[in-house]
Amino acid sequence: MPVEAIIVAVIGLLASIGAALIAGREQARTTSVTLYTELCRGQQLRIDQLGRRLSENEAEIETLRLRIKMLEDENAAMRAENQALQLRVQELERENESLMRLIAALQDKRRKS
Repeated sequence: MPVEAIIVAVIGLLASIGAALIAGREQARTTSVTLYTELCRGQQLRIDQLGRRLSENEAEIETLRLRIKMLEDENAAMRAENQALQLRVQELERENESLMRLIAALQDKRRKS
């Protein structure tokens, strides 16, 4: 085999290797761009999901805060009513004591007469 043929074969081989390297590099770049794009899409989907969940949580928090306020108001009203009822019980107990003293006095008066 003449030297020129070997040189041509080596040049062809080097050209093929160079073309393969370039093609491989281009394929790697395309693959990396595709992977990066998919990663970005996946991250954006996750961000969207988390954003929706955040909005739902914020709405629920607001609902619960309103409910807490309503229950606190009801609780305050019940405490006021409870206090009023306790005062009424004390008033009735004092009246009962007074009535019992009057009854006892009348019974003593009746026995003495």
